[in-house]
Amino acid sequence: MYTSPDEHRRVLTDYLSRGLARNERVLFLASPPERAPLAIEYLLDAGVPFDVPLAEGQLVIGAAEEAYLVDGRFDGDDRLRAYAAQVRAAVDDGYLGLRVAAELSWLQGCPDARHSWPGYELRADLLAARLPFTALCIYDGRRWKPDELALIESVHQVNVSVRPGPPLIRFRVCASPDGVLCLGGELDFTHADRLVPALTTAALAAERPMLDVSGLEFVDVAGMRALVRACRAVADLRGLVTIRGASRAFQRLWQLGSFDVATRAVTVQ
Repeated sequence: MYTSPDEHRRVLTDYLSRGLARNERVLFLASPPERAPLAIEYLLDAGVPFDVPLAEGQLVIGAAEEAYLVDGRFDGDDRLRAYAAQVRAAVDDGYLGLRVAAELSWLQGCPDARHSWPGYELRADLLAARLPFTALCIYDGRRWKPDELALIESVHQVNVSVRPGPPLIRFRVCASPDGVLCLGGELDFTHADRLVPALTTAALAAERPMLDVSGLEFVDVAGMRALVRACRAVADLRGLVTIRGASRAFQRLWQLGSFDVATRAVTVQ
């Protein structure tokens, strides 16, 4: 997330140059498309060689709208399959993996995509847990509402924003190396309901129907109910769901709220 052109330049230049130095295939997706030359401008100003990588296909520059939208609609399944194929192609071509930097201004004009986007972000994180795939999601923080930015922050492992002040949200969910969704921080009533669709969508795509709550520092009743709704939705399609890493406080609240009785398809460890 950036809030000034200087931040955009600094973060993108560092990210692209690191990928080139690591022998990764580097893909920059600009939005709107006319911003595509920025990648070349930034690398040139930083003294990073780009001519050979560009000619040989290590550095690829395109339009985000063309990558993410088909006939004006976003299909997360199609995009993730495309990324998986691009990762395999990069490795076959001798690169260590695929590094993507995608500007997301196009989301502003796609309400349906904005609604499903947090779930897509988590599924992309699961993809990165099993393939040599790295993605930088580039948001212009000046164009998003605080509650939207909070939800965006919650589904990213690392936030490279230099936005002043405390985090907009103290909850995080991301993929572990073994392909399990891990919850951390504080899950309470302020954002619990908005996280259910994203958590459910991602959990259905995970290799195992499991949630890791060992990183949760606090969860209230609203947060617990949100977890239950997500687990039930997953259990309906995938069977028994396991919640691992539960603290004593989590297990106590689970019992006091009678969630263990109401949710037989979930086991808490």
